[in-house]
Amino acid sequence: MCFITKSAVFSCLTAFAIAASFSAARAQDFPEGCWKVPVEDGGSVNVIFKCQGNKLCAEVAAPAVDNKKPTKGDLGKCVVNRATKTGTMWKGQIYIFAYDVTAEMELKRKGTNVLDVSGCYGIICSSKDWTKTACPSQRPAHPAKCQ
Repeated sequence: MCFITKSAVFSCLTAFAIAASFSAARAQDFPEGCWKVPVEDGGSVNVIFKCQGNKLCAEVAAPAVDNKKPTKGDLGKCVVNRATKTGTMWKGQIYIFAYDVTAEMELKRKGTNVLDVSGCYGIICSSKDWTKTACPSQRPAHPAKCQ
């Protein structure tokens, strides 16, 4: 016969509450949504979403301005494909339109509305801040190639 005391019930409820708060914190940590690239790099907008479970994918949601890349024809192109979380950052590869190359990438939050996106292609490295923005009303569905 098993007896459950009030203290055991309280301990279980407390453990459940702590687990739920960690789960909510992890969900807030995922940078889902639309993020604007700096104007000096074209000012395009990328949409970040979950893919293959808890991996991170991003695709072009709005083209760059002033005839820079990515263009309207690049809407829906996969920019980050299946990045994985390591500690407080996401690691994977990012496509760089200006040089038509794929580079190693690290992405981490600098706050609620800013992401630090850094990448290296060989010995050339760069870091840019993407800022949270509203998603364009007309954007492509996530293509199968980015998932």
